Amino acid sequence: MAYARVSYTGDGTTSLYSVPFPYISQDYVEVRVAGVLLSLTIDYSWLTDSTIQFVTPPASGVQILLNRNTPKDSRLVNYQDGNILKEETLDLDSDQAFHVIQEALDAVSNVREVETFVGGVDYTGGTTTSLVLAGGEVLESSILILFDGVAQQVTEYSVSSGVITFDSAIPSGVLQVQVSYALPLTGGLPDGSVSTPKIVDGNVTAIKLATDSVPTEKVVDGAITATKLDPEVFHDLTEVVPTTSDYIPIADASDSNKKKKSVISAVLSLIASATTSVRGLIQLAVSSEVGGDNATKAITSATMAYHWGITKVWVTFNGSTGAMLGAANVTSVARNGTGDYTINFSYPFFSPNYCILGTAEDDNATGSTIVTRYSTDARTTSTCRIRTIHDAGGAVDSSYVSVAFLGYLP
Repeated sequence: MAYARVSYTGDGTTSLYSVPFPYISQDYVEVRVAGVLLSLTIDYSWLTDSTIQFVTPPASGVQILLNRNTPKDSRLVNYQDGNILKEETLDLDSDQAFHVIQEALDAVSNVREVETFVGGVDYTGGTTTSLVLAGGEVLESSILILFDGVAQQVTEYSVSSGVITFDSAIPSGVLQVQVSYALPLTGGLPDGSVSTPKIVDGNVTAIKLATDSVPTEKVVDGAITATKLDPEVFHDLTEVVPTTSDYIPIADASDSNKKKKSVISAVLSLIASATTSVRGLIQLAVSSEVGGDNATKAITSATMAYHWGITKVWVTFNGSTGAMLGAANVTSVARNGTGDYTINFSYPFFSPNYCILGTAEDDNATGSTIVTRYSTDARTTSTCRIRTIHDAGGAVDSSYVSVAFLGYLP
């Protein structure tokens, strides 16, 4: 049995609801719809002492909660010596106490939450003056606070936004503070009363949403499509195909109407496909489109390896030692002997059928020096063996040997 609250279910048409419990002042009656605290005169008004009228009838299926919340932090009657005790004064004092008890019994009748704070872990005796409830904002009238099993007076603390603030620090020597409180089971929960831990995993799913709050067709697979959008948001749109004359550069000084067309030109220029003469979106070339005759699509570092006209590997080294003097895509040069070297690539070619170009400086004694290969020399996708010989056919080391390779990298 509830002493100071009543719950209804809206039907979308009824705007008058009865207040069956007594109260000292209409200000002490809270009205909530779907857990939201409403405002007097803005959302509802008192038609009679026992009837409220909503400005807009609550929607069908929503919970309506009328709850009495009599002041508990101060007395409504302050007796003075020598004053005449009137019946209405005694009744007011008694009614406040009586109503507070009833509201406390209503709170106890709900499922209660209990939070325990341990001294030295959750608070410091003699220092800590406030505790934060994991349950978030709760009704102050439903809270019971125990210091090592001893109940604390409601005049010794206040509760706001889920934080209990004590008038003075929790005394030294208190080993445990236990806080129990209740949340209404009907009419929805107060704003802020459900914290992230209460949602378990933090995910918002259809089960956790109010009935009919999100139509099924709006959710489906999470994708936003034209059929899921409100038809009043996007309608009667016609595709306009721009012409070449519409692409007017923003900074073109010859455009006498650039102040009017600057924004339009920028948008249309982005829509256009870029060419050598028209600004617009640049398309990226795929591997099969990379080549010297491609004049409209951009080559990236990922597709540059497929361009047939770009040197993929090159190296300049000292023939006497094999030490590299400069290189690209070469890890090392191994000197096998006089005029005999193996070049190791950082990234392998697609096949060993690459092109080899090379030069070597003459030592001014044996005549011209050339870069060549023997038919038995190793030639793989990741290594290539070359030789340097003078015009008489003998092996010779050159101070500068330069070799370049052209081909496809995978």
